Amino acid sequence: MTSHDDPNIILECLGTAPKAPVIGVFDLLIPENQLSWDYGMYELYGIRAEDFPGAYKAWHHGVHPDDLEQASKGFQVALSSGQAFHIQFRIIWPSGELRYIEVHGSVLKDGNEMPIRMIGTGTDVTARKIAKTKTQQLSRIVSQTDNVVIVTDLDGITEWVNEAFANLTGYSAEDIIGKKPGDLLQGKLSSVDAINTMAQAISINQPFRVEIINYRKDGSTYWVEIRCEPLLDDQQKQIGFMSIELDIDQRKRDEVQLKRQSDLLFSTSDQCRLGTWDTDLRTGQIYWSEMTRLIHQVVDDFEPNIQTSVKFYKEGVSRETIQACLDQARNSGTPWDEELQLITATGEELWVRSLGRSEIVNGQCVRLYGSFQDINEAKLAEFALQDARDRAEAANQARDEFLTSMSHEIRTPINGVNGMLNLLKGTPLDTQQRYLTDMAMSSVGSLLGITNDILDFSRIESGQLVIENQPFDVEDLVTDAINPLALAAQDKGINLLLDTSGIANVTINSDPGRIRQILTNLVSNAVKFTHSGYVYIHVDLVEVNQDQSLFVGEVLDTGIGIPQNKIAEIFESFTQVDASTTRLYGGSGLGLAITKNLCRLLGGDLKVESTIGAGSRFAFSIQTESIQPRQTTQTLKRTTVLSTIADKETNQLLAKFAVSLGINIEFTNDVLRDIEQKDNLSAVLLDYHQQHEVGHPVLRELSEKNHSLHPIYLVDAKDTTEFQTDLKEILDCPSADNTTVLLNPIGRRSLEKALLSFYDNTPISNKTDTKGKLSTNLDRKVLVVEDNLINQLVVEGYLESLEIEFVVAANGVEALNLLRKQSDISVILMDCHMPDMDGYEATRAIRNGDAGARYQTVPIIALTANAMASDRQKCFDAGMSEFLAKPVSPEQLEEKITSVSGAVL
Repeated sequence: MTSHDDPNIILECLGTAPKAPVIGVFDLLIPENQLSWDYGMYELYGIRAEDFPGAYKAWHHGVHPDDLEQASKGFQVALSSGQAFHIQFRIIWPSGELRYIEVHGSVLKDGNEMPIRMIGTGTDVTARKIAKTKTQQLSRIVSQTDNVVIVTDLDGITEWVNEAFANLTGYSAEDIIGKKPGDLLQGKLSSVDAINTMAQAISINQPFRVEIINYRKDGSTYWVEIRCEPLLDDQQKQIGFMSIELDIDQRKRDEVQLKRQSDLLFSTSDQCRLGTWDTDLRTGQIYWSEMTRLIHQVVDDFEPNIQTSVKFYKEGVSRETIQACLDQARNSGTPWDEELQLITATGEELWVRSLGRSEIVNGQCVRLYGSFQDINEAKLAEFALQDARDRAEAANQARDEFLTSMSHEIRTPINGVNGMLNLLKGTPLDTQQRYLTDMAMSSVGSLLGITNDILDFSRIESGQLVIENQPFDVEDLVTDAINPLALAAQDKGINLLLDTSGIANVTINSDPGRIRQILTNLVSNAVKFTHSGYVYIHVDLVEVNQDQSLFVGEVLDTGIGIPQNKIAEIFESFTQVDASTTRLYGGSGLGLAITKNLCRLLGGDLKVESTIGAGSRFAFSIQTESIQPRQTTQTLKRTTVLSTIADKETNQLLAKFAVSLGINIEFTNDVLRDIEQKDNLSAVLLDYHQQHEVGHPVLRELSEKNHSLHPIYLVDAKDTTEFQTDLKEILDCPSADNTTVLLNPIGRRSLEKALLSFYDNTPISNKTDTKGKLSTNLDRKVLVVEDNLINQLVVEGYLESLEIEFVVAANGVEALNLLRKQSDISVILMDCHMPDMDGYEATRAIRNGDAGARYQTVPIIALTANAMASDRQKCFDAGMSEFLAKPVSPEQLEEKITSVSGAVL
C-alpha cells in the first residue's frame, strides 16, 4: 500500500468546488490612450477607483513582473493586428495576495481599417487554477493507489474511475462511464441491506461506509469496503459523489475461515464435551472455558483456583494422582494425560480425562494449561464392554469345554463301534452279514461326519482353525480327494467326471487338508442330491500376478437343484433347504457353511447357481502364494489311443486330456474293425461294463493276432473283485498280462501313468494292494493305556491283526508301574482322559524320568477322542510324539506306529 492509499488523504485533496468567479469589463480608447474599468475590474485588481489613473499602462503596476512582458506583448499584437485576443497572467494585490486573471478582448476599427477601440472582460480564475492544481494532485494520488476511486454525478452516473478500478474489476473505464456502478458490479450475492444503506445515504447527501460483495467482469466475486463522500460546492450544494473502494476479499475469507474454525471448535467441544483451562502461576489466576464449567456443574459466578480445582477430584486415587501430576509439572515440566473420577458441584460422580502441559521460563514453571473432557459415557460403555467380553469369553470357554467333552464322549463309543465292525469284517462272513456290517459302518461314518462338522464349525467361529501353508502337487491332491467318492456315485449310477487338465504338473502353496475338505464337501454334496446324470468337477489355476494365483474350481451336477429364494440360506449354519431335506438326505446343515468359511479363510469365496430340477453349480476360489511347474522327463508324443467308451461326457473329458497330454484319442463303435484298419495305434481304452458283456473279445483278438497294442481297462471301484475273477479266466491270453486298470473316475494323471507304463514296460498292477505286517521292533511291545474296556478290545484286535505284541494299563498310574517293571516297551498308545492319572500327567511323568531313564524318549502316540485343535496342541505340549483322533482304523494305527518305530528308545 502506497502513502496515498489512505482514502482520507484522497478525500482531503478533493476539497470543495471553487467559488463563482469575479468578472470585470474594460474599454480602451486607442487614439486617446484612455482606459475605462467597471467596478468588477477594480475588484479583480484589489484597488479602489480613485487609485486608478485610467491610462493604458496603469494596469502594468499590478501585473506580476514575470508575466508583464508576455501580457504586454499579447495586447500589442491584438492592437496591431486588430484581432480578438485571449491572455492570462498573474497580478499582485496591494495586500501581496497573488491572483490569476484571464482577459478576453476585441479590437474595433474605423473605415480605414485602423484600430480605434479595444473592449473586453477580465475574469478572476484563481479558484479555478487552485482547483486544477488540486485535481492534478488528486489525479496523481489516485493513479498511484491500489484502492478503487469512482466519481459520479448527482444521479449516480459514473464520470471518472482510476486505473485500479480496471485492475480489480476487469472492466475498463469505457465500460462503466455513463453507467451506475451498482448496475455493473452488484449481483445476487450482494447484500440487499448494504444496497439499501447506500441508496438511503445518497438520498440525504450523507456519507456512508458499507461492506458488500461485488462481481468482476468474469463473474467472480470479491468483497469490498465502500467509503463514499458527497461532493459539495461553496454553497454546500451537492454536485456529485466520490467513492473509495478497498479490496477486503482476503480479510473476509480469513474471517469466514476463522468463523468456520470457531464453529467447528465449539461444535467439537460441545459434541465431545471437551473444555480447556489455563493457569497463570505468577498471578494465581485460572481460566475455565464454558464447557469446563459445565462439566464441573458450577454456578455462573464461581471463581476457580488451583486448590478448589483439585478438590473436585474424587478423594483417594484420583485426587492423589492429579495432585502428583500438578507437582511434577511445576517441578520438572512433566505433562500428564489421566483418566480420573470427579465429583461435580452438584455431587454427581463423573469420569473425566485431564490433560496438562507446563510453560517454563528461565527454568521456572509460570503457566499450566490443558484440556478437560467428560468421558463418563465412554468409560461406562468400556466397563460394560469389558464385562460383556468377560462373559463372552467365559461362555466361549464353557462352549469349548462342552464341545471337547461332547467330542470325547461321542467319539469314544464311535471308536468302539467302528473298531468292532472293522474286527468283524476281518472274520468269515456270508454275503448278508457283510452287507449288514457295511451298512453299520456307513452309519458310523455318517455320525462321525456330523461330529466333525460341528467341531470344524466351532473352530471357525472361535477363530481357532489353523490354516497351513505348504507346497504340494495340486493335481494329485484333487485326484486323491475325489477318488474315494466314486463308490457312492457308482452305487447311484451317477457318472463322476474329473477334469484336471488345467492344473497338470503344478505345485502350489496352500493348505492341502482344507482344500481336500472343500472338494470332498462339495462333491459328496453333489452326489447326495443327484439321482441320475453326472457330477462334473473342473479345476484350474488363474494367475493374478507374479507371486499370486487363484486355484478355482466348479462342481456341476444334474441333481434336484435349489429354489432361488433358498440359495442364500444354504450357507447359513444348521440350515438346509427345508425340513424334508434332512429327513431324506441327512446331514448337519453345516457342510456348506463350513466350506464357504474355509474358502474365505484361504483368501477366496464360494458361489452357487442353481435351477430346480436341472442341477446346481458351485464355484470356489482359493488364493495361492505361488505356482511352480513340475518338471517332466517322459513324453507321450506320437501316441494314439483307440477308445470304446460310449459315454458322451466322458469322451469330451478324454478329448481335453488328449490336448493336455499331447496325444491323439480316437473313438469307435467297432473296436475290432478299427484295430485291423489302423496301423498306428499305441493303446486301446476299454469300458469294462461293455467288454464284460461280450466276454473280453478285444483281449482275445489281440492275443490271437499277436498285436502290440497296450490294453487299458476302465473299471468301477465296486466291480474290481468281479473284474479280477473275469481276468483270471483269460490269463492264458498274453495280452491279459499287459493289461492296465484305471478306476473310475478316469483322471488325466492316471491316464498319463498308464500310457507311460506302456513305454517303460511296467504295467500298473491290476491286483488289489494288501497291507503288510509290521516288521520293525517285533521283539518289542506296545503299551496301550486306555480305561474304556471296549476301546481296549478294539486296539487289542487291531494290534493282533498287525501281529504286534502288547500290554494294557487302565490309567496313568498303572502305566508308570508297568513301565518300571518292564523294559521292552517300544511304543505307547496313550488315552488322554482317564481316572487317577490322565494321559497328559502320565506323559509328563514319563518324560521327567518317573518310569525310568530309558523311557524318557519313548514314542508316545495320543489315541484320544478329543479332536479339537487345542487338544492336539495340548498333547504335544505334554510331550507326546504323535496324535490320533478316535475313531481310528487299523490302517491309520499301522501307519502311525510305523512312522514312530524308528524313534530312539
